[in-house]
Amino acid sequence: SNHGCAVFSIFWSNLFKGEFMLRLSSAIFGTLCIFLIYCLGRALFDYKTGLIGAFILTISPFHIYYSQEFRTYSLISLLSIISSYFFLKFIQSGKKRFISGYIFSHIMNINFHIADKIHFCRKEKIKCHPIQCCRPE
Repeated sequence: SNHGCAVFSIFWSNLFKGEFMLRLSSAIFGTLCIFLIYCLGRALFDYKTGLIGAFILTISPFHIYYSQEFRTYSLISLLSIISSYFFLKFIQSGKKRFISGYIFSHIMNINFHIADKIHFCRKEKIKCHPIQCCRPE
């Protein structure tokens, strides 16, 4: 069952047909996560740390599994890494373009989290508020 963001799921499934194409989005986001975790590790420490971080993420069973599922977990991971990267670059440089990237990616991440929760609660027929914990009726 798909507990992913309803809007993203509808958009992607209307754009592409077939199981392979549906799972492709998660694979793309998961692959981008590996590259961006390298960039984040390099920005925080050095080249070697970036490579080690990327390697660990590459062999992570959870990352591999969720990069194959048609859910938004890999997208949320990607947005979290992007958000962290932009925040770090803003702290290091003080440039406004980085804070803009941080705010945009963070807002997108929050929206996907809330949309996931609303979609899950509706599907499971659970009464819930997007900000509070879900509780069965």
